[in-house]
Amino acid sequence: MLRFWKKRFFVLSFGCVCTIGSAHVVAAEKAEKPAKADDGHAIKVQQAMQFFQENKFKEAEAAFRALLAEDEKAHGLDHPDTLQDRKNLAIIMGVEGDYIGAENVLQEGIDLESGVLGPENKDVIEFRELFASTLAREGRNTEAVREFRKILALRERVFGLDDATTARARSNLGSTLNDIGEYREAEQLLRAAQPILDKKLSPRDPAVLLNRTNLVKTLIALGRFAEAEKEQRTILTSLQQIVGPQHPEVALAALNLAATLRVEKKYKEALDLTRTSETQLAQFMGANAPKVKEAHQLRLEIETEAAGQKKSK
Repeated sequence: MLRFWKKRFFVLSFGCVCTIGSAHVVAAEKAEKPAKADDGHAIKVQQAMQFFQENKFKEAEAAFRALLAEDEKAHGLDHPDTLQDRKNLAIIMGVEGDYIGAENVLQEGIDLESGVLGPENKDVIEFRELFASTLAREGRNTEAVREFRKILALRERVFGLDDATTARARSNLGSTLNDIGEYREAEQLLRAAQPILDKKLSPRDPAVLLNRTNLVKTLIALGRFAEAEKEQRTILTSLQQIVGPQHPEVALAALNLAATLRVEKKYKEALDLTRTSETQLAQFMGANAPKVKEAHQLRLEIETEAAGQKKSK
């Protein structure tokens, strides 16, 4: 059953496991603000982010390379624009799958900025987090775990145990430990992070739901389906409150809950959820979309098992 659940897990898009997306959320927020006519840098950032949002990654990469060179020359290494441009460049290269290139950009940033700002500066730590996230996306999880451990220790020392960024670091380490099968330690870290994230961040912050989703994965891997179900209900309710009941993220979260209910043999609710979600996803994505087909297959399999349960009685 566990193998089935993993196969049927529907990935939500409110973030990636290592929160590498946090930097392009910052950049996107900047880009959405109207630039002043004389603010040449802001206009160029808007153009670069427009390329990114249109999936024109080569153009976005070239634009941020030009911005980085321009800002290094005009403002120096420690200027906020220089720091953000380097982060965005590395993120875009990672999205393109150029992990080695992204690592090189980030390692250069770590080396250069550490000398200027010091190793405990928040921007230097963010470069290290992006570097560790890139390792994880590349599948080098053991190396990523080692880096995330160092980052967590650094954040705990510099910012304190209850800081939101420390909780994010705890979450990143926990989710990466999940990937190498270290579920017990992962659970401890993810559980420790959740109340701080709930308290310090907006419910709309991707890190809040992402941490809980990773905790669900851990509980499923440990075979603790009742606990996983409880967390999944919280995720579903939160998403309904944030984006409304008619949204593809809500439908996908409902399917994940249905898959867990199936393992627990709670077929009636599982079927209700899969039928509703399949219909909603077909409306959002089209009847032939891969996720719609997966939802349809899940529904058929649950119907078969439910029918078998009735016969056995």
